[in-house]
Parts: sequence; structure tokens; C-alpha cells
Amino acid sequence: MQQKVTLKDVAQLAGVSVATASYVLNRSPNQKISKETRARVREAARALSYLPNTSAQSLRSNRSGCIGVAIDKEFTVPRYAQTLQGIRQVLEENGYQLMICATKVLRGEYPDYLNCYFSRAVDGIIHIGADNKDLPQEMEEVIIRHGIPAVAFDCSSNSRVSSVRINYFTGAKDLALYMADCGVRNIHYIRPAIDTVQERQREQGILRAVYERPELELTLHRLQFSYSGTNMQIYQSNFSKIEQAEFEEYAQAVHGLVDDFRDSMERVAVKGKVLEDSAIICSWAAMEQHVCAALEGLPFRPRIGVLAQGLLFPGSYPYITYCELPNYAAGQACARQVLQLLENPEAITHTLLDPVISPIAAR
Repeated sequence: MQQKVTLKDVAQLAGVSVATASYVLNRSPNQKISKETRARVREAARALSYLPNTSAQSLRSNRSGCIGVAIDKEFTVPRYAQTLQGIRQVLEENGYQLMICATKVLRGEYPDYLNCYFSRAVDGIIHIGADNKDLPQEMEEVIIRHGIPAVAFDCSSNSRVSSVRINYFTGAKDLALYMADCGVRNIHYIRPAIDTVQERQREQGILRAVYERPELELTLHRLQFSYSGTNMQIYQSNFSKIEQAEFEEYAQAVHGLVDDFRDSMERVAVKGKVLEDSAIICSWAAMEQHVCAALEGLPFRPRIGVLAQGLLFPGSYPYITYCELPNYAAGQACARQVLQLLENPEAITHTLLDPVISPIAAR
């Protein structure tokens, strides 16, 4: 049986001390070691197929070097992929890894992300919510009681742990005001008829813009359809029959709603030109493609606003403005806050990020 390669073996082959080899392989940032020495140590480690004893390192440092991300959302949804990328970028820069944890109780008494913490598999937790839903109260109590370094993303403002939130109110208001600055006077606002904090904040933002600009006339459309959490942004071949039916019902509802008010627009439109005084604002990015499809072939081109990242290639519809959610920046903020909590458990921070109005394809 081949004898296990040790750090001492690596140090001898590289011609350095064991301490220097340890500093290099553990990427210790505060040690002044030349590039040549670092390269020689890494080459020796590769030549000997050296594998560090991560268990021993964890015992010595009392750290796993890993942060758990609790998420039960679809990774195919762009906003969650962007958030995860922001988290990963900051963690890797600071020598940490990212571990995806389930939010369900897979074993024992607690959800998987708490079990991962208690078993020392992760040093802290980032909980990615949706629609401003809070962390379950009983889990928040556990986090507070045990002093777990934790950050809640996209949860409500009532969170007692560190949090990063998106200002949906300001984003919706700013988009409507931007439309007014473009000459829009009639806004058709489409939102799903579901009661979440996020949807309430967006509607309140639109109403605030109308209050500030009395020349704006608002028609509010609450879209009725069955919804059980299906990813409505991108149709997927692995959808179940129930999810396929929900997606089709949702798409038909958007098309039908656009049909209801496009006739009045068409009467005052100039063929081939933008309908300057009218706009459709979509609460969900998923609505954008269906609205554009419903308007296909019509002589007018009303402006379209989307309160999220767009799905269409810029230029595929000439008058679209996006209210881009700062998902990547939010992920970075989550990672920085949880790392700060590892050093100072009292550093509870609440961050509110504003979306950015981006007329990507507007002309």
C-alpha cells in the first residue's frame, strides 16, 4: 500500500520549510512569499499528488471554509443564477466555497441548511427567499438563539437577522416616471392577482408615480390564473403535466388581456410608429414575451416596461425599458455580510438595493 504523502514531503521536494509550504497551499494572504517559491511549492504538490487533510484543517481553525446557501428556487431562473454567481465570486475571493443546501427537513429535526451548520459542514448560511417571504419564524428563532451567522435575501423588512432586500417600490415608481418623461400618458399595468409583499410594493410604486404625475392615467390589470410556483419565465421540456397546464393558462391569460385593450390603442395609432402616449408595464419578466407576441402584426408600437430583467434580445422589440433588479450585487452583498458576521457576530446589517432603469432597446 502506497504511503500517504505529507506536507513535509512537499516541503522537502520544494526546498522550503513545512510552514512555508503550509502558507502557500492554504493561500495565507498575509505571508510575504515570492511568486517563484509559491510556484515551486505548488509544482511539488502536483508532482506528489498531495491532498491536504481538510478535516484536520477544519479542526485547527474551527472553520469548514464553506458557506451554505439555502434555496429551493429554480436555478434556470436568471435572477437566482445571477444571485448565486455574485455570492460565489465574493466567497472565492475570500477563500470560501459555496454549498447548496435544501430548505426542507431531509433528516433529523431541522431543515437541511441548519443541519449542515450544526454538523460543521458550513460556517454560515445565506437564505434566499422569494416574494419577500420571511424566514420561517421557528427557524429564525433557532438562528438567533445559537448565534448562527446568517443572511436573509429577498425576505421582508421584519427579518431580525442580517438581510439584503430589493426596493421594488422605488423600481416600479422610477420606471413609471421614466415612461412619463418619454411622453407616456396612459399606462396599462399588468400584475398577477397574487398577494405578496413584492407585488404590493410594485403596485404602490406605480400608484405613487401616478400621484406625482397627475397627467398619467392608469389602468390596472390583475391577471387571474392558477399558480403553484411554476417557473413562468422559460418553458421547459421537463415540466410536469400540471406545470405545462399552468404555463399555457398563464400565457393565454396574458394574450387575452392584451386583446382587451389593444383595440383602443389601434384607433389612435400611426402605422409603423411608436404609440407615444401609451405604455404597458409588466410586473413579471415572464409577461414580456407574451405581450410582445400578442402585439405582433399590429400597426402600433406601444412602449413596454418590465419590472425585472428582460428575456428578449435587445432590438427584437424597439421600445422596451427594463427595471433591472440588482441580483448580482445582492449576491455579493449577502456574501460580504455573512463573512462579516463570522468575524463579528454583532454586525447585523440590513441592506436595501435599488433597481436600475435600463432602456436597453428603447429608441
